[in-house]
Amino acid sequence: MVPTGDPPGGFRLHVALNTLALGATALAYAWYLNGVKVLGAGTAAAYMSLVPLFGSGVFLLVAG
Repeated sequence: MVPTGDPPGGFRLHVALNTLALGATALAYAWYLNGVKVLGAGTAAAYMSLVPLFGSGVFLLVAG
């Protein structure tokens, strides 16, 4: 059986989520590139190991 119609939440929800995801990704990428420019590639690469920790922390704050 193939579902028809809009998925739950509708089109506006999908547009909002995609905008949020792409906007956050663009902002994070811009900040990372700024960090590479300011700190240098080696130092900025050392901070890459902190990305999963911050991601998990933000998830815990948002999801409760």
